[in-house]
Amino acid sequence: MFCIECGTKLDIGQKFCKNCGSPINFSTEKKEPVKTINTTKEAKNTTKKSGKKNSILYSFGYGLFYILVLTPMNGLPYAVGAAFVPWIILLASTGIPNKNLRNFVMGLFSVIFFFVLFGMGR
Repeated sequence: MFCIECGTKLDIGQKFCKNCGSPINFSTEKKEPVKTINTTKEAKNTTKKSGKKNSILYSFGYGLFYILVLTPMNGLPYAVGAAFVPWIILLASTGIPNKNLRNFVMGLFSVIFFFVLFGMGR
């Protein structure tokens, strides 16, 4: 505790400040705890939203990658048609609520589609 007049640190049970001599008034009021906003809960909610948003962007990027790789080999109409199925499957897997499971499923399908892509081009 500190003196409200001069700021000197006070000892327990002291009735007057040893520096300035002002009387020490002890408040007997019961103070209510300060309510704080739970920022960790808000941060988790934003992470979940951005995680799903990143998954959606990943599926669009993977579909574009598919089109870019297949276009020189087979032409644009074929590339768009071939990219449609993997893109829809990856886009559908973004609806999985568990982030770890969603990332696992999307990674597994991405690897499978990658091998299918380079198996089809030969």
